[in-house]
Amino acid sequence: MESLNIVRTSSTSVYENLAAESVMLECLDGVSLFLWTNDNTVVIGKNQNAYAEVNVNALHAEGTILARRYSGGGAVYHDKNNLNFTFIADKNVYSLQRQFSVICRAVDAFGIKAELSGRNDIAVEGKKFSGNAFVNLKDRSLHHGTILIDTDKSKLGKLLTVDKSKLKTYGVRSVESRIVNLAELNPDITVSRLSDEIIKQAIFEYNINPIYREAKEICTRHVGCYNAHYSHLSDPEFVFGRKITMNNVRAARFDWGVVQVEYSLSGSFVSQLEVYSDSLDVGVIPRIKGYLLGKDITSALDGVPSKDIPYVRSVVQLICGNVG
Repeated sequence: MESLNIVRTSSTSVYENLAAESVMLECLDGVSLFLWTNDNTVVIGKNQNAYAEVNVNALHAEGTILARRYSGGGAVYHDKNNLNFTFIADKNVYSLQRQFSVICRAVDAFGIKAELSGRNDIAVEGKKFSGNAFVNLKDRSLHHGTILIDTDKSKLGKLLTVDKSKLKTYGVRSVESRIVNLAELNPDITVSRLSDEIIKQAIFEYNINPIYREAKEICTRHVGCYNAHYSHLSDPEFVFGRKITMNNVRAARFDWGVVQVEYSLSGSFVSQLEVYSDSLDVGVIPRIKGYLLGKDITSALDGVPSKDIPYVRSVVQLICGNVG
């Protein structure tokens, strides 16, 4: 391991910060810990349907920014009292266990016992305060997450339209009742104080002298990469997606995520198809579409690799009405 980059930023623009993440992933050597905040922002996963996940009317009324990240997972709300963290490292150093331990120890330092929960959450006594998602390139990986410190939960509940099956799984009626702000458990926790503790725990974990850097300096040095990502991430077509009217819409929850399909059939052939999901595997959705679009639904599993059969079968069941 050559370096531990501790990267901070004064920007609260989600497009700037997500673009900076991508620059670090593609251009910066060593291990990087990036700490950042966004203001009045909803961020959805790479393969989610913006119109299903977000109350778009409320979004516009509140002046809230919508962004789509490159990682999978579900929709989250960010304000200045939510802390975001990002770990980036080469595959031989990247370790979810180590990265999660840095966050959990930092929270533990404030007398709060944090524990991993479900596919990608960190919780306290069953209530979530952190959702996490991941991006994997050939040689490097990225792990980022949110930490609710004193976020406006009522606004979060107003803007996000969480799938009812997900709430039912956790035995709650609203997203607000499933989450907790850390400041509710310890009023001494602030974005600044927790940031300092995360940095302290990261230095302890990796046992290397840190290099303190500003995101703006890194992005200026790699301005071509930064501009390309900023342009793409802020493109309304990428953020909202194309709204195409199809004959049928169905949705269900599977063990690999909530899935929604919009499709049209010509006889038994899939003539149009969009698949949306909060699956953490961002690559599985385009693969599913490749297997099914233009194919006969009655023989859709023919030729599908064994690793993808469970995913394709889920979507076929939705289209054929064999779920629920």
